Amino acid sequence: MTGVTYGRYDLDWLLEVIELAKIPTNGLGLVVNRKKGFHAAEQFVIARYLMYQQVYFHKTIRAAERMIKLIFERLVESAKNGRFPRFCPDPLRRLLDSDSHGINLNTYLRLDDEFMLACFSLWSMDESEDEILRDLCSRLLHRSLFKTAMLDLSKSSDPLKYAAAVGALQKAMGEAGFDPRYYLASDAAEDLPYKDMAWFVTKGKVPEDIWLAEDGNATCNLSDPQVSPLIDSLRNTPIAATRLCYPAEVKDLVKKHLQPYLTDRLSREQAQLNLELSTRRK
Repeated sequence: MTGVTYGRYDLDWLLEVIELAKIPTNGLGLVVNRKKGFHAAEQFVIARYLMYQQVYFHKTIRAAERMIKLIFERLVESAKNGRFPRFCPDPLRRLLDSDSHGINLNTYLRLDDEFMLACFSLWSMDESEDEILRDLCSRLLHRSLFKTAMLDLSKSSDPLKYAAAVGALQKAMGEAGFDPRYYLASDAAEDLPYKDMAWFVTKGKVPEDIWLAEDGNATCNLSDPQVSPLIDSLRNTPIAATRLCYPAEVKDLVKKHLQPYLTDRLSREQAQLNLELSTRRK
């Protein structure tokens, strides 16, 4: 669906080599046959890593998703003040009217992509609609997506100075006619391609080991340095990206006020990981 090829893996064969075996940490469980499926499992993890890095966390996708979230934030804020869009079908009104108990499953399932895209389309064309809501919907539908700027959080060691810079930017945007609550948004994305037992020990969270088995017994997991140095270099290492999203019209303002905190690449850990992967492939 994305047009890329590096996220592919041999799913049919991976399913073929999954079997039951005794796992040292929790008894009987699903494992991968080491002799037949080692490379298929390795390919799966690498594909996952590449898809997060190049697709799921791509700046265009993240900007579009953040704009959709801003649209809902505007709807919620307006609903709190008793204002609803002129076109507001029952499932959406129930969502905006709901208290802390939320909505029922049937109502939720009606709020699918087609339903919301129809709402976005009508709101974008209704001149009497809330100006911010109409503008955000129009930008989204016409692919006039927000620009993004990568933030290097290591450069914001002085939180007060950084907060002052953001405040100055918000003020400048307001003077330029853009409400910073809806036209300046942060987006933080993070994922781990592979979490093993070390992740459980240090973070207290559920590991996702892929165990390899021989003769019905799991003997090692995929991230063992002696088994797959490549997966070892990926394990417990987050893919992280923190960005600011904003309209193209305020790009110069963003650079003016936040240039010291911007970078044109992912986190330093990400860059180091890419270097390790490149070295191992060679």
